[in-house]
Amino acid sequence: MPTKKRKINYWAWEWISLVISLIAVLASAATLMVFDGKPIPKWSWQTNGISVNAILSLLSALSRSSLLMPIGGCMGQLMWLRFATREQRLADIVAFSSAAKGPGGALKLIWRQKGLSLGCLGAVLLIGSLGVGTAQQQLLSYPTRIFVDLTQNSTVTRAENFDAHQNISTSSTATPILSFTILASIYNAALLPESDSVSTASDISPFFTCSGSCEFSHFDTLAVCSECHDTSDEVQSNCDGDGYCTATFQGLSAFSWRSNNGTNVNTVLNQSSISPETSPYAFSALTPFTTFAHLQANSSTTYPPVYTGTQCALYWCVKTVNSTVAAGIYKETILATDDNYVTDDPSNPGGISFTNPALDGTFRVSSSAQQSIIGEGGVGVVLKGWARATPSGGDRLFSSDLMQGFSSYSNISRAMERVAISMTSRIRDLDTTTPVKKGETKGRQSYILVRWWWFAYPVTLWVLSLIFLICVVVRTRDGEKRKGMRVWGNNPIALMFYGLDDDTRSRVANNGSWEQMENLSERLWVKLETGKDGMKLRGKRVDN
Repeated sequence: MPTKKRKINYWAWEWISLVISLIAVLASAATLMVFDGKPIPKWSWQTNGISVNAILSLLSALSRSSLLMPIGGCMGQLMWLRFATREQRLADIVAFSSAAKGPGGALKLIWRQKGLSLGCLGAVLLIGSLGVGTAQQQLLSYPTRIFVDLTQNSTVTRAENFDAHQNISTSSTATPILSFTILASIYNAALLPESDSVSTASDISPFFTCSGSCEFSHFDTLAVCSECHDTSDEVQSNCDGDGYCTATFQGLSAFSWRSNNGTNVNTVLNQSSISPETSPYAFSALTPFTTFAHLQANSSTTYPPVYTGTQCALYWCVKTVNSTVAAGIYKETILATDDNYVTDDPSNPGGISFTNPALDGTFRVSSSAQQSIIGEGGVGVVLKGWARATPSGGDRLFSSDLMQGFSSYSNISRAMERVAISMTSRIRDLDTTTPVKKGETKGRQSYILVRWWWFAYPVTLWVLSLIFLICVVVRTRDGEKRKGMRVWGNNPIALMFYGLDDDTRSRVANNGSWEQMENLSERLWVKLETGKDGMKLRGKRVDN
């Protein structure tokens, strides 16, 4: 009779297999926790690399194969327990044996026993083990996300000081005039199509470096601001009997008349600098460095034309901004504007200084740069001029290329806003003494996202397998005490030693066909009992 130690050794393989399966499940969980939310590792997508999915596939295969051993052994043992408990059809041996071998036999067993036995739980576990691989494949997804790429540098210029100018020298003096770079920025703004977005126009954006998409947190920079007011109610216009019309505003004049072919000729834009004192409006800045009057026709083909009057100012300010770059397009958002400056700073005589302690930096315009802006060759002179539309509103006459650009704007306030933005960008680029603003480079990366709910599948399968094994072990020990049966599992040797008794075998002729044996197995009821020839499967009855 086997010893207790021998019985424990028999079940040891089942327990060891179950523990190995648990280790594989825990290793899978550890792997998932390590890589969850992390970028796909480089060694994973290299040519000869091993993917995380491959590691999980190996662990899931180990877990499943380790589960099949205790489940299969328990299915075989349940067969003996059923025959030891009460008489069963002889064909049930085939049902349990087939169930332990694959899902087809497991389905047949569930159908045969109506899903109401412990063996059906084992059959369900065998079928469920087929889904371990599918659950493992569903565990991982690979979405993309935006991340901060610390390997890339992103910068954008900002200015605290402006000292750019040119000098016209005479025998005794040097007169500062407008820097060519600032002049070019004004032309860029004027020639930019009105339909283009101000905030994304590359021609008037500051210099930046960015590989991909970048973000720059708020920062302060010296800037030029613009402000315009509609003063159309001050425009004086009239037409005589011959169809000749005139309009006047702030010393500006415009005229229009009909040609012989019925078309008309209009002065579409006339603009000039004016003294701030002549403006009925108080601008934000205490002293704008230039103030303009604009007399503009709203159409070059309407007769008589409707004129609008606008007064605008350009002035120094400090802007607090944040900015982004996406697909190579720079976009800036103004968060705040400070236009309170002084002209009596002892450290910057004759210049402009901002003294707000809340500003991040010390912002100054040098005396020479200020003179180049407001002097005889300054912004006020550059922006003077007129443009006139010829018949049918086609070709235009203009005093300068700059006026040709401005005359294409239906809204002169928009044009002045672009001048201010473009000048600001060049001022920022010219200041090489102020450190650039560093930003964050954003990239898009694929990362590993664990869908943890799929992990419940192998965990549940393992827990049910543990319960199944415990139930079979407990029932086997009970059978040992009451009926004297042993732990045979699905070992075929047990059938050779404890198979049918002689009387039952005699029901089939020595040359009985397979069909005859299969038919009899469905009708013959047997039970595992101990008799004079030992423990055997003994026939109890045969159904008609």
